[in-house]
Amino acid sequence: SSLVNTPKDQLAVIYACQRYCHSKKFPKVVSGTTPTSLIMLMFQVLYKYEICNEDGFALWNDDEEEQPGRVDALVQTTTFMAVLFEPDEVEVLDEEDEEEGEELDAPRETC
Repeated sequence: SSLVNTPKDQLAVIYACQRYCHSKKFPKVVSGTTPTSLIMLMFQVLYKYEICNEDGFALWNDDEEEQPGRVDALVQTTTFMAVLFEPDEVEVLDEEDEEEGEELDAPRETC
């Protein structure tokens, strides 16, 4: 469940973020110590606070309607979309970075 009920309404919220970032020329902001794109941060907030869910982001990702800033938005949110829709692959990449001999079979805590 999300704050914005239907995927179509979520799509409108996501496009509003895209239009705003496009109007500001897709600025970078500092989140913690790392500069990140504003649209990436906005997408993370929309998802974290359950304003939009996977269905809304999937609709946006698959929508082929030409919108101002679409290409920039897609490029700048590639990592977010990969984590959202391919978490198993991202987890495998993380495990490959760990040194051998660590307890990879230990149960992980999930939120």
